[in-house]
Amino acid sequence: MIGLTVRGIQEAQRGLDAYAREAKAAQVRTIRKTTRWAESQLVRAVARASGVPAKVLRGRSGGRGRIFRDVNAQDLRGSLWLGVYRVKAGYLGTVRQMASGAKVGSRPIIPGSFAATMRSGHTGIFQRSPNAVRREANNVWGSTELPIDEETLELSTIGEEEAEALLARVPERYREISRQELRFARVRLQQRR
Repeated sequence: MIGLTVRGIQEAQRGLDAYAREAKAAQVRTIRKTTRWAESQLVRAVARASGVPAKVLRGRSGGRGRIFRDVNAQDLRGSLWLGVYRVKAGYLGTVRQMASGAKVGSRPIIPGSFAATMRSGHTGIFQRSPNAVRREANNVWGSTELPIDEETLELSTIGEEEAEALLARVPERYREISRQELRFARVRLQQRR
């Protein structure tokens, strides 16, 4: 019988465990960065296709954003969701009152509408609702709610070609970021020794 004593097995195991932790952290960072990149590309594509300012899609111009990002670190996956609900016309550019109605930016005039600035400072385009009755409302100022609706515009989605082009670029971008993050993890491990 030959007995061998190998020194450093525990140290090697600790090194492997540390590398596994760093590799998983690198993968989570890669997924986060890839979804953030895909979100910015999607915002640009939708803004170009629909003529809606990118800050409206991101949610930085009042109201809610239209693109939502989710990263699940346990399942190692990320997802993007594009909400295509209507956009308030006042967020799409400069609101101007014309003789026959109000308009925003270079979009056509909305007949019968009017521009108004609310107490909050939001300038919007409004229109009186036909067939609506005055409703009593329990609001802050104790007045009645007028039969007025804020004008909204449809948000057109990106075309099939643009979405396919973006999806085709995601794996390449993922691999590039993954290489960077694994290189960074290797450097961090070497610094700890």
